[in-house]
Amino acid sequence: MDKNNLSGVLRKARSLLLHIRRSVASGGYIDEIPEFDALIGVAADEATRKLSALDSEKSKDE
Repeated sequence: MDKNNLSGVLRKARSLLLHIRRSVASGGYIDEIPEFDALIGVAADEATRKLSALDSEKSKDE
């Protein structure tokens, strides 16, 4: 997969994960399913971390 496509997929995934997390929070369910919230948070953080790494690689290539 080309890095631009991967970057786009990661941005979309992160956006969806954050939307899910906000929906759970606004529904008042975080206390009932903290493990789910934690997993969504980890996944969003990993997407952010990978995007930063890709951006770093991209700036080195330029």
